[in-house]
Amino acid sequence: MNSDESNRTRREVLTAALAVGAGTVAGLGEARGADAPPAATERRPTAAPALVSEYAFTVSITLGDVFWVKPTSQGATRGAVYAMGGEVLGPGIRGIVIPQSGGDWPLVRPNGVIDFDARYLLKTDDGVGIYMQNRGYRWGSPEVMAALARHEPVPNGSYYMRTTPKFDAPEGRYEWLSRHIFVGVAEKTPQGNAIHYYTIL
Repeated sequence: MNSDESNRTRREVLTAALAVGAGTVAGLGEARGADAPPAATERRPTAAPALVSEYAFTVSITLGDVFWVKPTSQGATRGAVYAMGGEVLGPGIRGIVIPQSGGDWPLVRPNGVIDFDARYLLKTDDGVGIYMQNRGYRWGSPEVMAALARHEPVPNGSYYMRTTPKFDAPEGRYEWLSRHIFVGVAEKTPQGNAIHYYTIL
């Protein structure tokens, strides 16, 4: 076999191999058919929806004396203050804060921010018990925070006090508490705290 014949033979072999490979790939595609995953498409986030809220109720709580652990092992100050009682009032709920059912164990950070961790029980006018856990923050200027610590009145808006509660309510009339997110806008009172809660819809 001369060189021309040898080159022609190699070309024929290569062409046949490529044809077989192409057929195999096409066959695989046909075999996968509808089972093949859809091609990835670019998805852009939609515009952020407006936050809609609705007033739910107010918890006015009376607090006892504060006990302090300072400094703690975390280098901050830990407090303990117990719930002496209070009132729950709103369009869909009325009741009380059960006295001595819990309290707040706030952590006062070195920068002055108070990190709340409150847990206590509510009791509705129709006798239903509800567990409430409340987390949040209070902070302001040193002068305002010192005045609040002395139970002195200060202008609304001169400090930040917001909370986010969670509820454990039984099925029935008050289970909506366990199905929604709430935000509390709070104010310090001479007796304790008043927190106005809004349902995030």
